[in-house]
Amino acid sequence: LQATQWLDEAAISQGRPFPWGGDNSAATSVTLEAGKAPQGLFLANPPALTTVNGTPEFNFQGRGGPVFAVDPAFLSYSSAPVTVKIILRKLGTASAGFNLKYEADVPISAADGNGLVSSGTGWHNVAGTSLYEQTWVLPNPRFVAMYGYHFSLDSDGPAYSNFSVHKVTVSRN
Repeated sequence: LQATQWLDEAAISQGRPFPWGGDNSAATSVTLEAGKAPQGLFLANPPALTTVNGTPEFNFQGRGGPVFAVDPAFLSYSSAPVTVKIILRKLGTASAGFNLKYEADVPISAADGNGLVSSGTGWHNVAGTSLYEQTWVLPNPRFVAMYGYHFSLDSDGPAYSNFSVHKVTVSRN
């Protein structure tokens, strides 16, 4: 009886996007903002929120850097340029920075051990303790989540993850 019910539910859902909290297949962007429900963009193992000057933020201090997953209905096996915008700030006086790495439409031999490539802009030093926006254009993303996520802010370990993130947006170009 249970198997028949599952088959009926599967037949009804055929052709519909996976329910990631909404249908993002026609969305022009997906967003994750601290203190709000995710809108098609998700953070793996999110840290507890902190509030700085009344603004909620994900505090990555002492962690290896955040990893993000995009709703597969928004962008998955097809490759089309996207823009990633991140609103972030440095925490304290210690060094902070990362490489933005992402799953790309490249041969696996061109990717790192996690299946990711660099955004091409190199190391991004997080400067200043005020919120600011940083933008990257990814020319060839292919978000298939081979390793469970689509892009990361790779800090090379906790020593350089002295930053927080308020908002991340991925937009179709």
